[in-house]
Amino acid sequence: MRFDDRLDTLLKQSAPDREAKAALWVQIADIVSQEGNRLSSAQQEAAFERLRAWREQVPAARRRATSLTLSSYPVSPEMVDLFAQDSPQVAAPLLLNAQLPDAEWVRMIPGWPPTSRALVRQRRDLPEETLRLLGAYGTVDFVLPAEEGATESPESVIQIRDLVARIEAYRRDHPPTPARSVEPDRLEFFRFEAGGDGIINWVEGAPRGPLIGISLAEMAEAGGYGVDGQAAGACRQRAQFRDAHLEVAGSGHASGAWLLSANPLFNREDGRFIGYRGVAKRPGTSPSVNSKLLGESLSADSVRQLTHELRTPLNAIRGFGEMIESRLRGPVAQHYSDMARRIVNDASRLMAVIDDLDSAARLETGDWPTASLPEEGIDLEDILNGAVNDLRPLSEDHGVNIRLSIGRNVPHVRVDSATCQRLVARLLSAAIELARQGEVLAVHLDSGIAGIVFQVDRPSRIIGLSAEQIVATAAVGDGVGDLPLGLGFTVRLIEAISRRAGGSLEIGRERFSLILPGVSEGAAENKESG
Repeated sequence: MRFDDRLDTLLKQSAPDREAKAALWVQIADIVSQEGNRLSSAQQEAAFERLRAWREQVPAARRRATSLTLSSYPVSPEMVDLFAQDSPQVAAPLLLNAQLPDAEWVRMIPGWPPTSRALVRQRRDLPEETLRLLGAYGTVDFVLPAEEGATESPESVIQIRDLVARIEAYRRDHPPTPARSVEPDRLEFFRFEAGGDGIINWVEGAPRGPLIGISLAEMAEAGGYGVDGQAAGACRQRAQFRDAHLEVAGSGHASGAWLLSANPLFNREDGRFIGYRGVAKRPGTSPSVNSKLLGESLSADSVRQLTHELRTPLNAIRGFGEMIESRLRGPVAQHYSDMARRIVNDASRLMAVIDDLDSAARLETGDWPTASLPEEGIDLEDILNGAVNDLRPLSEDHGVNIRLSIGRNVPHVRVDSATCQRLVARLLSAAIELARQGEVLAVHLDSGIAGIVFQVDRPSRIIGLSAEQIVATAAVGDGVGDLPLGLGFTVRLIEAISRRAGGSLEIGRERFSLILPGVSEGAAENKESG
């Protein structure tokens, strides 16, 4: 069901009491904020009419919680205006974080109450024209309006003057002690998006003021602030870039040196370049650094020795289970055959854990196996079809349906076969194990500007988690069906292997995208696929 269908359904629902109205009010505000321009003008008008009509019947705490939630979304000017008409406690989260064009601020601010203008006056990241408009109001916003017909008596004026004199005398006799200089907390990671002009217009995980407006297309002068030639050159060519340098001015949380990595974005309908989406990390603090896969307390050599010692008995257990299940030693009762199948499945699951640990140890020690690569590259379509077939028992056991789609004439990849099989199988199996019973996972393979793109839908159990939350997650859900080593470890391992192969893993809002380098069009033997 589409969001606009949901909005129409919510607007038609009746609300018999205040609690029902509050719940509907929050849902309508959330849908309108997420869908934005995808809603028709009639739907938006009806939604905001309902939001304004029911606002006073929604508890202030609920309205403030909604304002706080929406402050992380790129909301519309109308939504900002709606909350600006509310109390300062409710409006503050959204007004202090909303990002709007200069013209929208200038259009709306004159109609706001003084308290809302006072809130946005605290910001230093607003456009220049907006700041000039706020300054034009002067002290008017700080004067409380007197009641109609009320006059100020001389006695009250004297009392106010006496109070002001006492305050000044106290300040003169008790000078403030200088505050200790506190070093701001150093941020280590944030996500960003830039428009088609290369200007960063969205930031998550860091203060927006110092970062919004930085250009990826303009190289900083020597010793200056901005990006290096790698990012600027890639932006001019609409190309992917990795670990480009950025220097942010100031002394705040986001100031200092950063390494930027980003993928170009293109309009699916007409192929038009629309900007970049990427991440920033401090030098030496990448989530994919090998030492973070196993942690600081584990020795990679010890882990490799352990995995070697575990493989032999586990292979024997799995082998005996397969013999019983296939009845190689004679007929067995169905009950024992079913038990043998469960033993084989559990052994295979444990073997996957051992393989993951061994892969992490190899990445940490730099002992990643290399294999010869054919001149024409590797056909990722064949590997994907094989992985789907191999994982069919797992998907059937979890009740998950795989909907596979492959683009036409997808070029081969410039990655060895073993690494391709490892990446595709691990990402696909992780998605299956995190999906719910009866869920459909869309899997898509196609060529893109940055390389060959293998995409898997996010399972419903991790919808709504940010990329940072996924990387930091140990496990998700009920325990039995979770990834044995945790979601965060699995994602970091896939990201590290893909980076080792010259590719990348992008954690999108709706799907995981594994991007691998493709061979030149003339070297690959492309083939058509329905």
